Amino acid sequence: MGDILAHIATNTETTKNAGNSVLSECARTIMRIEASKGLRVLGINILGRFLMNRENNVRYVALQHLQRVVDIDYNAV
Repeated sequence: MGDILAHIATNTETTKNAGNSVLSECARTIMRIEASKGLRVLGINILGRFLMNRENNVRYVALQHLQRVVDIDYNAV
């Protein structure tokens, strides 16, 4: 499952809302399963890129996910 999530996270295009939605759910799944540290870092990087997006809704989703991640793995954030 980790390989599939890594493939989705690295190959999904973020120019449209559908791609952002897929990446958001991918990052959420990475944080919910007991993934390796490298995969968690990839999920955090996805959320970090969302914070640099110019759309407020995308940034809001990233902040929501990061708030949940802090409860799970404080050091990763």
